[in-house]
Amino acid sequence: FGNPRAGTPAFLQQPTLAIDLPLRALVWQDAAGKVWLGYNAAAWLFGTIYPRHGLAVGADATAAAEAAFAAIADEATR
Repeated sequence: FGNPRAGTPAFLQQPTLAIDLPLRALVWQDAAGKVWLGYNAAAWLFGTIYPRHGLAVGADATAAAEAAFAAIADEATR
């Protein structure tokens, strides 16, 4: 999943970013029958993946992305 309006400029600036994006989420059920949703945190994405490709993202954008990820996860697990 992703946001083309936000992601496309980064892909245009650094095409190698496409090896690590778009974002993915994983849903699985454990042996006890509990269902889980996992995804990488925005802090990890913007603190590890973007710098790996020579890109920097500010703290405000990281916080906004983390809030968006949490909202998506909340909606998906209702």
